Amino acid sequence: MGAPPELQQVTARFYDAVNHLQCGDPAPMLAVWSHSAEATNLGPRGGRQQGWADIAAYFMHAAELAAGSPGAIAASAIDLVGVSAGDLAYTCCTEHVRVTRHGETKQFSARATHVYRREAGSWKLLHRHADAPPAAE
Repeated sequence: MGAPPELQQVTARFYDAVNHLQCGDPAPMLAVWSHSAEATNLGPRGGRQQGWADIAAYFMHAAELAAGSPGAIAASAIDLVGVSAGDLAYTCCTEHVRVTRHGETKQFSARATHVYRREAGSWKLLHRHADAPPAAE
């Protein structure tokens, strides 16, 4: 199935923003999100942010924390699928995450779903949900 090129591009912008955030720069992450009170974020660490102010504060704090150990976390997406219809779209993917702490690198995967809304002619992230995949049986 895959994802249309425009959703591949917006997904690439999101993961580029993740990697900038991990170097202490929140600007690209703040730019990909909708500034709506309807926006929600459910990250892989738990918790929920709702509304632009809450989401912006969450990512600003994350950037501050990351600035102390730049590049400690890097993420990318594989197996991307997505659909757009009018001004709404969604993508699902597997995230590959690499975490380096104290000279030791660990890798893991997460599942992610993103919901986008076209605002002023460009796709903005309206909802994100990421979690660890269920353990293999």
